Amino acid sequence: LLVMRAAHAPVIREAQVVQDVPGAVTLRIVRQPTYGPADEARLLGEFRRRAGEALAVRVEYLDQLPRTGTGKLRFVVSRVGRIESAGAGVPSSPTGEP
Repeated sequence: LLVMRAAHAPVIREAQVVQDVPGAVTLRIVRQPTYGPADEARLLGEFRRRAGEALAVRVEYLDQLPRTGTGKLRFVVSRVGRIESAGAGVPSSPTGEP
């Protein structure tokens, strides 16, 4: 994602990949005013080239990306393990924290 963001630097301010379920991701994008349909097509093409055609990709545009409690931006957010183990009594992280 960082390589792709660098290639699109003039039109993408921030980017984040979010995965809630296996086989699908959401690209969260904070775009510059000059971002247009051709930029989205180029971004999706490059992402699919790197991640594969089988992965479902959705683009979500935001004014700003959420930060952690310490103010950091997570470039990749995976909630797959958390969702799959919710309510199953299985820790969703190696530390046992949710």
